[in-house]
Amino acid sequence: MTLYPVSTFDLNGFAACAQNNSAGDAAVFEQAKDNGSAFYHGWIDLRPTITGTGAGKVKGKVSLYLAESLVPQGANAELLRAARVGIKISSGNQVLATNIFELDSSDSGHRGEHPTTAPAGLAGYADGMLLGWQNGQLACGANVTQDPAAFTLDTSETATRPQNTLATLALGQTYRLDIYYYIEGTDPDSADYLYQDPGTLHLALFATLDGE
Repeated sequence: MTLYPVSTFDLNGFAACAQNNSAGDAAVFEQAKDNGSAFYHGWIDLRPTITGTGAGKVKGKVSLYLAESLVPQGANAELLRAARVGIKISSGNQVLATNIFELDSSDSGHRGEHPTTAPAGLAGYADGMLLGWQNGQLACGANVTQDPAAFTLDTSETATRPQNTLATLALGQTYRLDIYYYIEGTDPDSADYLYQDPGTLHLALFATLDGE
């Protein structure tokens, strides 16, 4: 699929450019439709279980991490700086954790070179904020992107548990993991220079049982 620039600060609503001015800045915004035409969104169900002798006696919580890097192999460096990966984990209608990962933040990052056009009249907006869509209208929020390395298993000989967990899950309970892959931005120039740069995302998970 082809990705177009969209912006979100919480993965719940994506803002997109509906009309730009002669300078190439977004002038009118709309909600990006979640139909695969602007950003990737998929999901899987997770159910932590223990198998084997004595499995029924095991108690505790399961900590979930990234098993390997989210960075697409062979991807263009500029694409890595522009792309974002969002992971949201929920149980029923309750969202347990939301993480937005920046794949490469070097050299001031993508937003430093392609800042969001300040929307006229948007209350609370300040430089560096991201746009999104809430309650049927344009909204803004702080840039909460994180480095995926802090959530990723170290596969070296001195492997240690990652610093942060994606979520903590209960045994035998079903959860939903939503994953998003998109180009962060709203102005057309946020992505026009990335045209036909390929990137293949591979998500691998790692879990540990923290027994009681």
